[in-house]
Amino acid sequence: MYYLLVRFRGPLFSVKRLDVYQIASAYPFIPPSTIIGSLSNEMGVLGYCKVKDCVEFTRGLVARAREVFLKSERITISPIVLKRIRGVLEENSLPENFDEISKYSDALVREYTYSYSRQVLFIVNDKVDLVKTSLFNMQRLGDSESLISVEDVREVEVEKCDKKEVNVVSDIKGHGGRYLIMPAFDERGVRRNFGVPLYFLGSHYEVGEINYDKTLCADSVVFPEGEDW
Repeated sequence: MYYLLVRFRGPLFSVKRLDVYQIASAYPFIPPSTIIGSLSNEMGVLGYCKVKDCVEFTRGLVARAREVFLKSERITISPIVLKRIRGVLEENSLPENFDEISKYSDALVREYTYSYSRQVLFIVNDKVDLVKTSLFNMQRLGDSESLISVEDVREVEVEKCDKKEVNVVSDIKGHGGRYLIMPAFDERGVRRNFGVPLYFLGSHYEVGEINYDKTLCADSVVFPEGEDW
């Protein structure tokens, strides 16, 4: 196994929560499926896999892709109104003149999360150098406006530790703490309820924790021991 700690920089990003439409409430965290999808896109761009096979190829290499939250972080969410030309796809045609453009446009409210940077722990099964190269080329996490830059990709050592407060997105089988329970898709594309070590204070999210009996530490990351998280 290889353990990579990746730091992204992006002023904002938006990943729509499950079961919402039009008024697109955003997750305060990056779902594992979103991370895998973004990475698999870069795998395809770099020619490491055929387009139709890239998601499964990436899933075969990456066992976990979970966001990490540090106590110094603060995340805010703000709604904005986007106006997009959506009818081009739905009607499969282009407006014939300027007057018809209004028929193709649509306004919707989408939430965006604002933070200084985001960190993700990757647990890689194989071909770690290929994964590193693809990570450095990632350009987007979330919707089409969610552009990012990758600041750092580094391999970290893992050891057992006596810390009991997990600071990564994990399962909800812990033993208390301060965290949110949110449904999302995991690395394999399976819908699950995740524990997200954040709590809401009315105008922003503060970093909390999920308590586990057995943990592993890798640099600033504390995550559950074992495979079932």
